[in-house]
Amino acid sequence: MELAAEMHYAISQAIFIRLNKAPVGASVKFYIIEAADRILSNLPLILSHKIAEKLKEIEIKILTSQKVCRVTSSGIEASANFFIPTDINVWTAGIKAENILAQLDGLEVNHLHQLCITQSLQTTRDKAIFALGDCASCLQPKRKQFVPPRAQAAHQQARFLAKALLNHLSGKPLPLYYYRDYGSLISLSQYEVAGSLMGKWLGNYFIRGKFANFLYWLLYKQHQVTVLGLWKTVLISISNIFARKTKSRLKLH
Repeated sequence: MELAAEMHYAISQAIFIRLNKAPVGASVKFYIIEAADRILSNLPLILSHKIAEKLKEIEIKILTSQKVCRVTSSGIEASANFFIPTDINVWTAGIKAENILAQLDGLEVNHLHQLCITQSLQTTRDKAIFALGDCASCLQPKRKQFVPPRAQAAHQQARFLAKALLNHLSGKPLPLYYYRDYGSLISLSQYEVAGSLMGKWLGNYFIRGKFANFLYWLLYKQHQVTVLGLWKTVLISISNIFARKTKSRLKLH
């Protein structure tokens, strides 16, 4: 969803500059093909609907309950004999683990080649092997759902495993991992930022506009601090403030 919106904005700006304000829909058409009955099916329903409304508003067509059957040089063939003529195809598929995981001797994997793990993040057939993130499939029995392959899940599992490994090495009982969904933020380029905040006291609270945009920026800065450190992040942020005055939003060469 974010990639489609970012490409739409970039192309619309290029067309605006080069073709004297011609609408983007006259030159380039965007389609999102989704196998589920709605986009962002693993996120709250209200967020899925709001994002779909915004995408339709900027003339990005959404085709739900459709699977890509074949891609040719002339277009994309979807289920129910639906054909879309195309010149450029951008493929963003779902999560699938590396094939090598299915070749590891004796370890259980699912149909996506993810390692099957217990709530202690240990593989089901070898308690000495731990897995986390996108390569792991962890069932939460109370919710009867699997931990989603998302960044916040991997972050939580990494923090959990840092402590659990100490217990494992010292022969102590291992704690159980419980995924906590704190919400999601979706950035549709310069068009919209929307999301949901979730928590014990908040419930499921929908946000959009400037507040959502600020939270999205805050999360990005938090990521930079983790990767680069505080001072580098501060210097980069200050540099970006000044660069904004002279740097164009879209690079055209």
